[in-house]
Amino acid sequence: MTLMSAGNYIAKLPEAEHSAEEWQMVAVEQASIAKSATSNFRASGLPAPELLI
Repeated sequence: MTLMSAGNYIAKLPEAEHSAEEWQMVAVEQASIAKSATSNFRASGLPAPELLI
């Protein structure tokens, strides 16, 4: 599973589930991981993979 596929899964959940505290925590962590990975790629001089942006 990629970060993008996880985000798509969460986004497709019914609103009641999508807004649940558990999924909101997952979304925040997912964004944090993507930001960190993107920063690491930029620091290395490599282009960040599109799915992490």
